[in-house]
Amino acid sequence: MKGALSDPMSVLDDAVNAALYPDTAYAHESGGDPRAIPALTYEQFLDTHARHYNPSNSYITLYGDLDVDRALTFLDERYLSQSSAASRRMDAAVAAGEDPSALAPNPLDVQAPVACEYKCVEMATTPENALVGLGLVLGSALDRKRTIAADILFEALLGSNEAPVKKAILAAGLGGNVVSYTAAECLQPYELIMLQNAQPGVARELRRVFQDACRDLCEHGVPRERLEAIISSNEYDLRQRDYGIADGVAIACDALSTWLYDDDAATLALKYGPVYEELRGELDGSYFEDLLRELVLENDHMALVELAPVDAAEGAEGAEAARAGSQARCHDRCRAGRCGRAHGRAAHRAGGRGHARGQGHVAAPARVRHWRGAPRAAAGRGHDRAHPLSAPRHPHQPPGLRHAVLRPELRRV
Repeated sequence: MKGALSDPMSVLDDAVNAALYPDTAYAHESGGDPRAIPALTYEQFLDTHARHYNPSNSYITLYGDLDVDRALTFLDERYLSQSSAASRRMDAAVAAGEDPSALAPNPLDVQAPVACEYKCVEMATTPENALVGLGLVLGSALDRKRTIAADILFEALLGSNEAPVKKAILAAGLGGNVVSYTAAECLQPYELIMLQNAQPGVARELRRVFQDACRDLCEHGVPRERLEAIISSNEYDLRQRDYGIADGVAIACDALSTWLYDDDAATLALKYGPVYEELRGELDGSYFEDLLRELVLENDHMALVELAPVDAAEGAEGAEAARAGSQARCHDRCRAGRCGRAHGRAAHRAGGRGHARGQGHVAAPARVRHWRGAPRAAAGRGHDRAHPLSAPRHPHQPPGLRHAVLRPELRRV
């Protein structure tokens, strides 16, 4: 965790999440703040583990040519029907007339729209690590058409140095490079546009240049050849599934990006064929321009965050002050039963297999991100092909056992 939290891009990503989703578990580091972890008691640790890491809170995926009934029977006999610490605690609570909901996993609530006009976080790092991030919430994870369309749209606008919006930002001389990332696996997916090696005090100017370039495209149209090329490339990658990992693993991760939020949506994310067919039809109208206007010019759920480098002494002093304020807020949330930290009633933050077309793909642990527009040497992870949308890295875990049977033919839906 200390290594992850020393990476400026990860620190900014966390700050953007905290600004976009202040009232949910997404506002907190899933692995825990190393400075707060020592305050975690053994009783709190056991409580969190029992409520979250148990069979009734699991998702099970079966993939391949197998006898489904036999596999499910095996799982039930050897695993699911066995008594666990969580089930024993639940039985005891019910017998004592206590509210069993107190023993349930932490909920993940929908964040009401918030607009963070500007926030600055300081970090002890070198000046060239200065960053500005603009986060835009896209909608719901269950609205696959909108999420996929947004991913295609921002790839067309920011995916290369010749992409129109990235080109405008670079021409403004605000920083060294622009990268972006679609976090499609969250309950409320978001887009993060990040200016690297940012000049001091350019955060609001970045937003102005970005919005002006998008406004021009709304009026004159997003280049259709770029959109069509991205749609074709995405479809090819999805059908090939050449990601360097087993098919079943990739498909299971994809399934979780919708299944986590709706028991009836276990295979929704896998049925991409009709969505892409519909989006091809939208190339003849103003759908993409209308979506761009909604996401950039009319969005009431956004955050503008700057990461300002400071020297080590200032950074330590600022970090200590931030820690004190964070702990005070955390204690208030604990008392209200809404804390998502790794102590007390910890919640898991949903995350994803980051992606950038041409930058690589990997089924990743908590902090791997692949940014579109990043030089390959900077991305530095994954394989030759990228997954067109990210999938869960460390999923939020709603209550109740789930299992799904994903048959091989779903590869081609």
